[in-house]
Amino acid sequence: MIKDTIVQYVCFVTNLGLEEFMPEWQRYAKRMKAENFEVTLYEQSPGSKNRFHYFSRHEWANGNANLNFFENRKSEHLPEHVVKVVQAGGYLRLLPVQRKEKAKGDIFLVAFVGHNDTDIEFYQDLTQYTRLTIHQAYFESCSYGYILEFIVPARESNDLISLLKLRPSVETYMYSECQVPAVKV
Repeated sequence: MIKDTIVQYVCFVTNLGLEEFMPEWQRYAKRMKAENFEVTLYEQSPGSKNRFHYFSRHEWANGNANLNFFENRKSEHLPEHVVKVVQAGGYLRLLPVQRKEKAKGDIFLVAFVGHNDTDIEFYQDLTQYTRLTIHQAYFESCSYGYILEFIVPARESNDLISLLKLRPSVETYMYSECQVPAVKV
């Protein structure tokens, strides 16, 4: 049994606005049929062009993840609307979570790092950019080797994005957290 927290990332490719997307996401999240998880939904920041318009992060405490909702597929479509669901996979934290509040003007950046980039020390050295949480792929079927979450002062965000773009297998996007009601199962 896994004793650490598993973080499941689910990404959504769509052109729907938050108001139209929310009912579809709620239906999708209910299919997980789990009680002990914390979920956070993120939307691409205004003015940014991200591969994934939305992504959700599901934290399963003490390894109690109900991964049956994968249905052996990495992606699927929600039939009611044009929404492609991409299972990024389950990840374990390498660096401790830094739960400090985001200051005014801070930017939330997510870097999806490919499996062929194994230089984790490079990313660990990026803590100069403020708060960094590193998640490492736990399952072989994960879409990425690592998922990094940065909270960066706006004045430093362009420098960090430029630095990450130099890495050949990194996709970096800006997101903002959506205020969503709790998902009832």
